[in-house]
Amino acid sequence: MNTKWLFIHIPKTGGTFFREATELNEIQNEAHAFPYRFKVNLWDPSSPFFARNLELKNRWYNRHYSPKYVREKDGIDYVTIVRNPFDLFYSYWKMHNHNTLPENPVGWANCNNIMQTTTFHDFVEYYLDPKKEWHIPPLKKNLFAQIYTKSGKLIPNVGNILRFENLENDMETWCKNNGIKCISGDALLYVNKNTNPNKDTFKGKYTALQIYKLEQLWQKQLETFNYKHSD
Repeated sequence: MNTKWLFIHIPKTGGTFFREATELNEIQNEAHAFPYRFKVNLWDPSSPFFARNLELKNRWYNRHYSPKYVREKDGIDYVTIVRNPFDLFYSYWKMHNHNTLPENPVGWANCNNIMQTTTFHDFVEYYLDPKKEWHIPPLKKNLFAQIYTKSGKLIPNVGNILRFENLENDMETWCKNNGIKCISGDALLYVNKNTNPNKDTFKGKYTALQIYKLEQLWQKQLETFNYKHSD
């Protein structure tokens, strides 16, 4: 029986690259989906659009997948990509779209406008403040919440968790082990054309106290995936 794969696409981990490199296969892209339901407040105080659409307050998050599949019984399994949380978090904040300049990031899912976090320092402080409501609540304590059940159990098998830092090699190995067609060579480099050799890194962006607090908050995930700020 051929396995149907559900790709649990964690934002800012190279998911678009993975999807395009494996586009010839039956891999279902569960983009930014979670394995349980919850409500979100997508209210953007800077936009008049929201003043005319009050239903955007306190509504159910609309992307959901079932965490209950078993490969041997259902022929369905999960694959995902993780990234150093300190690196991911900085990329999360500094994301901009074609309508904005890099120095004015909107953040992933418009988070900076929603939470009014104009600087990265403010973004981190907002995240660490227990009284502040995060735009996607489960991510408040765990940036990889999409691949955990509500009770805290990791969903994908370790062998199906790829690493952003070694993505091309991890992806080619995973594809080979699972009989999946994956483009390679020059074609793979073309798909990965968004890579910036002069990438702005997260180094020097956190204060020592912020690093300490985030290490406490993310302790389980840092240990599980063997990440640390100094990587």
